[in-house]
Amino acid sequence: MLAATVLAATLLQPVGDSTWWRTKGAEVMQQADQNVCALFVFEQKDAVGFFWDKAGLTSIVFFNEQWNFAPSETRVAVRIGNNWISENGGIDWFRATEKKNALMVPIRYDPAENLLRNATSVSLRRQDADFNMPLDKRKMRGLLKAVSTCRRHLK
Repeated sequence: MLAATVLAATLLQPVGDSTWWRTKGAEVMQQADQNVCALFVFEQKDAVGFFWDKAGLTSIVFFNEQWNFAPSETRVAVRIGNNWISENGGIDWFRATEKKNALMVPIRYDPAENLLRNATSVSLRRQDADFNMPLDKRKMRGLLKAVSTCRRHLK
């Protein structure tokens, strides 16, 4: 909970206006001033945020309290479950922004919800380090339903 709140405050100006779903280790929030819905998954000092606008997924943000990035850009690959986010099924490298404790990957990827529904983890690969966040697929159906409901309320 703390990690998700810190992540939201770090990357989006004010914390969300509405919480659509909250469970241990995850929540769905509507960032009305940003016109996005966010699914946060967190455990201890790590978190991952998935951000959707009305049209679809806009970005994925990885958060770790031990990171201390100077503002910069890097290249990363993202895997949801066993599937790399890519055009061709292999590894695609995306431009990402690092800042303090967060790494943001701006990305449009339509089947993200289908991958999340059955995934047991989400992973980030960057130059010399990997980051892995477990996902509880038993909770994912309810969380994704809340994301869908939230997105219907976006402008």
